[in-house]
Amino acid sequence: KYISKEKKDFPEILTDRAKLIKAMQLPNDIRKLSQEEQNEIIRKTIMNVNEMLKNIYCDNFDYELTGRQKTTRDNAIKNINQKEFLEAYYEIIDFVDDYGDKHNGKVVEIEKQEILNLINNLYEII
Repeated sequence: KYISKEKKDFPEILTDRAKLIKAMQLPNDIRKLSQEEQNEIIRKTIMNVNEMLKNIYCDNFDYELTGRQKTTRDNAIKNINQKEFLEAYYEIIDFVDDYGDKHNGKVVEIEKQEILNLINNLYEII
């Protein structure tokens, strides 16, 4: 006889990319907060993400950023320069997400370096 298991009985297994995206999430109501409160939340989140990136195994194969990744990277840099920190941070999340898992959820070394450059640049300016 087939025994149905509820979904909660099985722990959710997340890929490194999914874990990273989850760690990068900001509170849903962040836009209601003051600029200073937003910046503080972003700073704390970046510190956690930075720590997480140290522990992510990255494949190091020949990989070229997707067009979307290049666009979101450039948008993030533009937003940082315009002091639109929350918008810049969301562009970085989009860079990581890139419409889903490209490599079975793995993060490639070149992506990791771009992410680190972007979040560290944002952290320093914010």
